Amino acid sequence: MHDTLRDLYSTYLASLNDSSSVLRVIILRESDTAARYQAALDAFRDASVLTQRYRIALQAPLGVQEKSDQAYRMLRQWRDLLDTHPGLSLSSSEYLEGLERFHQARKDLQAAMRASLNAPHR
Repeated sequence: MHDTLRDLYSTYLASLNDSSSVLRVIILRESDTAARYQAALDAFRDASVLTQRYRIALQAPLGVQEKSDQAYRMLRQWRDLLDTHPGLSLSSSEYLEGLERFHQARKDLQAAMRASLNAPHR
């Protein structure tokens, strides 16, 4: 069970990271608002963030599930800035605030995951 959770956690964190990295690239490369948002939606799908989140919901302890949901919501809110803020740039306050909220949620998730892996299993 320990190895299964560790692999699940690693995969989910990687998909969160992949999605967040692609969001930055989209902002740098794409200027059309509609194309930006569509590219962000595609990146989310391609990274399987939602699929991995469902796997967490089925297999991880409740504390990890809650932090997983929070990280997912923060990433999704950050992604949606591409739709609601047409002039979004890597230096805009909205971008930086969204990035910070996502990073904090991911740190909280990682702490919950570590605690779960270090807890005695039955």
